[in-house]
This record gives sequence, structure tokens and C-alpha cells, in this order.
Amino acid sequence: MRRDLGYALGILLILATPVANAAEWLVLENLKLIDGTGSEPRTVSSLLVRDGVIASIDGEPSVSDPKPMDKVTRIDLDGAWVMPGLVDAHVHLAHYPRGHNQLADRLDWAVRGGVTTVRDMGGDARVLAEARRALEAGELVGPTVRFSAILGGESMFDHPVLAQAARGYGPGNAPWLRAISDDTDLTRMMAKARGAGVSGVKIYGDLDAAQLRRVAEAAEAQGLMRWAHGTVFPARPSELVAAGVQSLSHAPYLVWEAVDSVPADYRKRTQGPYSDIPPDHPRILALLERMAEEGVVLDTTLSLYRDMHRYRPPEGIEWASEAFDWGVELVRLAHEHGVMVAAGTDAFEPVNSMAPPNTHVELFTLVEDVGMAPMEALVAATRNGAIATGVDQERGTLTVGKAADLLVLDANPLENIRNTLELRLVVTNGQIVQPGMPGLE
Repeated sequence: MRRDLGYALGILLILATPVANAAEWLVLENLKLIDGTGSEPRTVSSLLVRDGVIASIDGEPSVSDPKPMDKVTRIDLDGAWVMPGLVDAHVHLAHYPRGHNQLADRLDWAVRGGVTTVRDMGGDARVLAEARRALEAGELVGPTVRFSAILGGESMFDHPVLAQAARGYGPGNAPWLRAISDDTDLTRMMAKARGAGVSGVKIYGDLDAAQLRRVAEAAEAQGLMRWAHGTVFPARPSELVAAGVQSLSHAPYLVWEAVDSVPADYRKRTQGPYSDIPPDHPRILALLERMAEEGVVLDTTLSLYRDMHRYRPPEGIEWASEAFDWGVELVRLAHEHGVMVAAGTDAFEPVNSMAPPNTHVELFTLVEDVGMAPMEALVAATRNGAIATGVDQERGTLTVGKAADLLVLDANPLENIRNTLELRLVVTNGQIVQPGMPGLE
């Protein structure tokens, strides 16, 4: 009996071994490739994906043939356009209590709308860490998620939205929503933030230049990325760049670089002196040159200001239209000065049942309002977003060794940027997802 059982188990192990080691291949044939690097598109006969990673493009490098037990999916795209999946550099997935099913639905909506990576800029890290685990385990379908801890002065954390994202902790005491003072043990604090699963820290508001330098240094020492709003009141944009911050969010906030004294009150952010300070003010141009030199990414969020009436009552948002117009000119100048521009939205909720992710809208804004060429805007919404998020070594461009996050389009987005809506297929980590995006209203 023991011998028979051992023999049977041995046979099962022999049969199971090839299956356990079997690779999964996706072979895309006959396509036009926009790789996200800014290079000209090219015709590609074959793009090979092995276990979610791009293994070869037109035979370079050469790879061994699939083994008999491998799973191979081969698709002739018949000349369709292929580009990297979109990266939204500014979302909030867990800013308030949200049931598991609701968050799962939003992740599903995002990836079926062509967004394959998101940078969450502040929410409940417990919810986000669980979502990331479920995505990586294949229990959910959605984009790759990276998220931040929010750090700011002690007055920042009484806001009800932030309180909801830290239930169970007092204001400013959650490892991912932390109030900073001169007495804060930043080494210990950053270690706790890392333990909560964050990839970077978002420096939010009510911190001066000396405080933010300490924060940035402590974050860097723990291997965390440093992200910030464009002005942190009273710290101005150039002080953030000098401290080693790697990306600045909200283009209109850069107006505060040219004021003589930045108010020490984050609530003043809606009172930018747009009519008094032109985007080409010498101090702002000097800031843009420094950002370009240091490789600091500008996370735009322009469409948020133009479309704010969709998210808030009209009363009290008159400033948003002025901020949008000023921000458009600022982004145009930033691009001309060599600043890396990334497409962030800060508004990642479906506007209505027919709307795609707002990432497309931000992309259109970069072309139709700012004046970027479609190829430049596509780089902003792919490679540059990946750089801002800290995943550019593995995502953001379609090159050998990178994750197979890509969109198959039925029309050329270089002729009309709105052709990013012409989705035939979405692929995330080599897995095919059918698009589900009826279109703009």
C-alpha cells in the first residue's frame, strides 16, 4: 500500500513539474509600434511577451522557442497601433471609506479604459496595500498601484477627508498621514511609512524650507521617493527642488514662486495671484530651468481646474478658471524649457456612466490647450508618468525587459490624440483585458 501510494505520488510530481515551469507567451503580430520613448513609430512583425515581460521585438534579442507545455496566445493585429498603457500620475483611490467591491469596480474601470499604472497621492494605506496585494495575486483586475504617505504641518490633518483615511488613529498620527513638527523622529516615522507599503512621501502643506529639507533627507535615506504639491506654504517651489523633491503637482501652484512672501497657510492655495504674475516671470523661468536640470517632473492636473464645476458647486470656484488659463501657459513654458511633464488628474472618478478615465482628458488637454505634439503628450502620459511614479525601470515604455502594459488602438493617436479612445485591447502585465469604455459624453 505504501509502495503504491509512493509510486502514484511520484508520477503526479513528474506530470506536474512541466506545468509548474510552463511559460505563458503572448505573441502580437503585424502592428505599428509607438514605444513611449519619443522615437518615431515603426512597423513591427512580431512582439513577444513571456510571463508578462517583453522578451523580443522583431527577433531582437533572439529567444528560445516556446516549450510544448507552454501556453501561447498569438494575435494578428492586422496593422493596429500599439502604445504603452497610460500612467496617471495623480489619483486618489481611497480618500474616503469605500467598500471592497466599489474599489474593485474602479480599478476594473481604470484598466479597461487604458490606464495601466497609477500613482495614488494620498489615502488609506491599509486599503491601498490590500488592493495592491489582490492585484498582484490576480484576484483583482486593474492598474499597477503605487501610493504615498501624506506629510504636513500639524494643522493639516483635521480635514474630514483625511480623518476618514486614518480611522482608528488620532489626527496626524497614522503612519501614512503624519503631522510633522521639529520634534518628530523622522527616521522612525519613515520606517513606519515604509511598513505601511508606501513608495514615496507626499509633502503636503504648512512646512517651511528647513522642515521639508529634513523630511526629504529622511525619506531618501529610507529609499522613499519625494513628491510634493507645487508649493507647500510657506515653502516655495524652488525650495522644494533644492531639497531634492522629485516631482511637483498642480501646475498653477508654481505661481507662488514669484511672490515676495509665501503665506504660511495651505488654505491660501486657491488665492494664487494669477493676474499679477505672468507665467514667464523671471523667477518662474529660473525655476523651470532648475527643474529641467534636476529632472523634476511636473504633474500637471490641468483638466481638474477647467472642469472643477463637475466636482464642486459653482459657488466659490471662480478662481479655478483663472488657474487653468495660467497653468496652461506655465505648462507650455515648462515643456519648452525641457521640464518633464506628466499627466496627472487628481480626479479619478467617473464623471458619468459613459466617461472613460480622466487620464485621457488630461492627455487631450496637453495637446489641444497646451499645444504639445501628440507624440510629446503620449510620452508625458506614459514614460514621464512612470518616472514620476518611480516605476520607469519596469514600465512606461515598450522596450525589451519592460512589463507588457500596452494598448491596441484601431486608429493612429499621432494623427488625432483622441484616438487613444479607439481601444481594441488592453494588456496589463501580459494579460489581455477587454476594453469597456463607451466614450466621452
